[in-house]
Amino acid sequence: MRHTEELCRLISDTPVSVKSWDRQKQVLSRLTEHDDIEIGFAMFFLNRTNRSGILNGGIIEAETKAVHGKSMPGLMPQNW
Repeated sequence: MRHTEELCRLISDTPVSVKSWDRQKQVLSRLTEHDDIEIGFAMFFLNRTNRSGILNGGIIEAETKAVHGKSMPGLMPQNW
């Protein structure tokens, strides 16, 4: 795999929040505007935070508990 360190940095530095979730959905909806590492991370992030790991699924359980930009208690990093 290429860009291992960059991917690990993104995993470590990206907050698990609705705002981050929205950002990653945006990346996958506009593939031509993003590079491979951004797309790969978006796929990883959404796989870990969506119901059943489905990339076009909805947010795991905290969906109805969170307001955009607020931390999502149901999506803690240990779930990654």
